[in-house]
Amino acid sequence: MELTSKTRPPITIENGLMIWEQPVPGGQYTLGGDPGQARQTDSAACVTRYDDGPPRQVALLAGKIPPDIFATRSIEIATKYNHALIVPEVNGHGIAYLDGMKNLYAHIYRRRVLESGEQTTALGWHTNKNTKAYMMDTINHTLGDADIPDEGTVREIRGFRALEEGDYETLISDDRHDGWGLSLMGIPVNLMKKGFKGFSGFTSWDRPKKRRRSERTLA
Repeated sequence: MELTSKTRPPITIENGLMIWEQPVPGGQYTLGGDPGQARQTDSAACVTRYDDGPPRQVALLAGKIPPDIFATRSIEIATKYNHALIVPEVNGHGIAYLDGMKNLYAHIYRRRVLESGEQTTALGWHTNKNTKAYMMDTINHTLGDADIPDEGTVREIRGFRALEEGDYETLISDDRHDGWGLSLMGIPVNLMKKGFKGFSGFTSWDRPKKRRRSERTLA
């Protein structure tokens, strides 16, 4: 598997943050934040750089971190990476995660209407069947170009299977996978569409095409 062969250890770890590349002046970054349920599931914050080529994972924080502390750490990491755009998932306990940062950090993703692409004033990424399918398709169609050095993220990506009618399933954890996917959702669509061998050509809010009835792996 090509993805697995490209994984590598971080160059350093700072207070639990695994770093493959330090921030570069002028670099553009997003941070995808998937909050866990404190001691039950992991939280994952994935930092992705996108301005100088295909998206690549440059830093990752993952662990059983309560939403309020995770919000504070996400702000610290995003600030370090040139005030990166934070794309927080806001379903369920994600509300507490967003509440912990929205009055302290200005550069937070604003939701778009699925059908029209119109930007709203609502903060954060809300996962439903349509938005999840779009995020999953984006992950899948950019795998040929993206650089994902974290072995755990790659393992979780490979754990997903695409089913019929836009559904997906996994039998393993998906926190790092979702952190990576959320970080991709913050990249401007015109940049996502340029230069990717496998990109589908969807606009940012097109509905994904129906899949074949037989299952297929994503990676």
